[in-house]
Amino acid sequence: MKPKCSFGLFFALTIFLVLVITTPSFGVSSGQIVVSDVEIKRVTPLKIPYINPFSEYIEANDEFAGWIEIDGTSINEPLVKGYDNEHYLKYDYLNRKNSAGALYLDYRNQGNFYDNHMVVYGHYMQNGTKFHDLHRYKDEDFLEKNKIITLRGRRETNEFEIISVQIVSAYTYYLVLDLDDDKLMEYVKAMNRASMHDMNIDEQKDLKLLTLVTCTYEFDNARLLIHAIMK
Repeated sequence: MKPKCSFGLFFALTIFLVLVITTPSFGVSSGQIVVSDVEIKRVTPLKIPYINPFSEYIEANDEFAGWIEIDGTSINEPLVKGYDNEHYLKYDYLNRKNSAGALYLDYRNQGNFYDNHMVVYGHYMQNGTKFHDLHRYKDEDFLEKNKIITLRGRRETNEFEIISVQIVSAYTYYLVLDLDDDKLMEYVKAMNRASMHDMNIDEQKDLKLLTLVTCTYEFDNARLLIHAIMK
């Protein structure tokens, strides 16, 4: 005798099969998540390579060190650093022979703007180029309106504020580069006291000093020094 199958049980099994077939599946398989029959793939974040803004200059001359720009002047030029303080007096930033030379860091500096005292040299050019406009800082009114010097390295940008303007003899002046932090503050104070303009400075730690050097003609073999500290 065949067993009887109730209509209620048959109906329940039918509903269960329909639900199994039509219900969306959730789960992880082979690195993919399936939600409502739509595949969402895991995406690896796109790595954007760093593009150096000075890459053309670096490629042209591996002694390229950065860029200098000074408010209110025409000074807006590349910086280089050689193996002495003579070569770039007669060669430009592309290392081509040129009587105007280049603006260049003291060879004793590291060249990455990490030094606590950096020195930049450049010719005074009668045609208004290179460090010609530093002479404008002999005027106190001009200084008050244009105190900021900007140095741009390969990855960083720093601003320096002028705290001293001096005229010295090339025969007697000497710039000290290897000072520790405590002695550097005393050195900065001494430069500030020697300035032709009265300028106030505050006591501070973690100083970075920038000195610009060019020729001047008040007397034989005179030099103009501009001192600035990082803001």
